[in-house]
Amino acid sequence: MNKGVCLIGPGGGSGLQAYARQVAEELEARGAKAWTLSARGPFLATAPLVFLSCAFRLVLLAANGRVDCVHLVVAEIGSVWRKGLLAALGRALGLRVVIHLHGPDLAAAARDAGWATRAAMRMGARLADVNLALSRDLARFLTEDLGAPAERVAILRNALPDAPPVPRLAPARPGRDRPLRVLFVAPMTRCKGARAVVQALAMLRAHGIEAEAVLAGSGPERAHARSEARRLGVAADFPGRISAMEADDLMEWADVLAHPSSREGLPLTLLQALRAGLPVVAAPAGAIGEALPQGDGLVHIPARDAAGLARALERLANDPQWMTSL
Repeated sequence: MNKGVCLIGPGGGSGLQAYARQVAEELEARGAKAWTLSARGPFLATAPLVFLSCAFRLVLLAANGRVDCVHLVVAEIGSVWRKGLLAALGRALGLRVVIHLHGPDLAAAARDAGWATRAAMRMGARLADVNLALSRDLARFLTEDLGAPAERVAILRNALPDAPPVPRLAPARPGRDRPLRVLFVAPMTRCKGARAVVQALAMLRAHGIEAEAVLAGSGPERAHARSEARRLGVAADFPGRISAMEADDLMEWADVLAHPSSREGLPLTLLQALRAGLPVVAAPAGAIGEALPQGDGLVHIPARDAAGLARALERLANDPQWMTSL
């Protein structure tokens, strides 16, 4: 029996859990078995039970000889203890341990956390056979702050399965054919900037440019953004959380993806849009600025800056070829 990998992420339907499933599918396509587990689950009240279940399943997988490696994704400071305990468990079970730092605020949060949390992070980093970091900043944090040996630290950015890029026709010219179509796909939290998108569309209309938007995602900011759209008279639809297939359809519909988020890792949505040939206007938060420099259909703007977003969208509306020529 070929041994495999146990990938443990945050769960709750997050993008990271979807990424873990994507990695698992790729591993299985290459002949390796993979299991994806959640260490927390979607609800805080049930998190302890989910964690115990996760640990028990890891023990069973190891005891039955099904896995020889555990890959632990750390996305937020609250997961440090869970993943640290699972790293210690994996080591006790004789498994190889990989710790993967994904969270954009982990370094800052750890520096502000208590000594016990920092000690837990140092323990995990030193226990791991490999420490993977989403960005150079997180890699420096691993070596300089946590004392992980440099030879056991590597940068691994998010990626998509291999596929040829999809050619796109230039978008229709707004004002002549139809309104500019703007797409936003992200969890509806304040840092993601959904209201900035709505406000930018109102600014476009004040400049004589018609635009319509789909803002997809669920979360506490959704109601506020929808209320703002009604107040400003903006043509916007808020479908809530969407499937991968629906996201693909919307990327074919849209002229541009707007992502003015102030807190990010490296969103798969941006990678999918760029591969599909859809122009992207995004803030260079997290690993975006490092991994996706401006050009080839991508323009950077300040985070949650409605005016900056409106200027970029107005230029695209007036010159559909502008972003492809950067």
